[in-house]
Amino acid sequence: MKKFFLLLPCLVVFGLLISYFIPSVRKKEIFVSNTYKNVLASATNPGNWISWDPSVRQAWLKDSSACTFTEDTIRHITTIDIPGKKITVTQLSYLAYQLEETKSNHSSFFVLTVIPFVGNDQLRSRHNATIGFAEDSRWLYKIFPFLDKGSFAQTTISNLADYLNNTTRFYGFSIEVKQTTADTMFLTRKETLPKKDLFQKIPILFDTLEHYAQQVHVQAGHKNIYYNFLPHDSIEILAGLNIDKRIEGDYLHSFMEMPTGQALAVARFEGPFRDRLKAYEAMEKYIPDHELIKLGVCFEKYLSPLPQSDSSVIQIELSYPLRF
Repeated sequence: MKKFFLLLPCLVVFGLLISYFIPSVRKKEIFVSNTYKNVLASATNPGNWISWDPSVRQAWLKDSSACTFTEDTIRHITTIDIPGKKITVTQLSYLAYQLEETKSNHSSFFVLTVIPFVGNDQLRSRHNATIGFAEDSRWLYKIFPFLDKGSFAQTTISNLADYLNNTTRFYGFSIEVKQTTADTMFLTRKETLPKKDLFQKIPILFDTLEHYAQQVHVQAGHKNIYYNFLPHDSIEILAGLNIDKRIEGDYLHSFMEMPTGQALAVARFEGPFRDRLKAYEAMEKYIPDHELIKLGVCFEKYLSPLPQSDSSVIQIELSYPLRF
């Protein structure tokens, strides 16, 4: 028995050495809140790697002329060649790809699969996907996973999933779908005016709304604006003040309401007034990506003072009412 305990450490070490040389296959699946089409575009379009792979982005920012991106549409092979390494993406079947990294004549590879997620609940519907990967490994890493410092597959999939799950990184803006927690009431007024008079007329329009709010004894809150660009350099504005109770309105002022539980897709924007159109472009991609249905007009809620020019820095929430 004493000899056994003396031999036990040697047996353990011997077993660990043996386990290192026993091959195995590591498989894993990661759920992402993005469409399978966006997953494929991010993984197979070489230019998109700049957005989510740190090594490719760093090489591109340091010296873009030293980076070569190629696509062979006949053989379905994408190549990313940057200083120090080469990445090759080869399509194996419709939703399966082999990714290979070559560094100093040493290659690592794995198989990536993309599975569209089909479900009925809101968080996991058809606009989501599952990324799966399989790679060669060793039994030692199954026994002691903390010894694995992270393979090409693990690092790549982790970076890709983080990018796809982050609306700010993928769409350029923080976007979320939420529901109103109470009835949201607006005092509104609509006007059509020349675009050149926009910054002059907006404050006057809200002054008129605030004066009317005082007359009908309601508390005014955030300023909201819907813009409708018309032909001949004209623009239609629906200006709205959040108010705290229902009113009748008159021939110039209207009462509008969003009920409790109304779904909204909301993007946050901060920057020059002229650049806010980028948030609209992002929402026009986000909404169909997530199979959402617009209901009514979108509007900007101002969390900062109203703009005085195209270069005025503003902070807004761009909201799209949705049909669920």
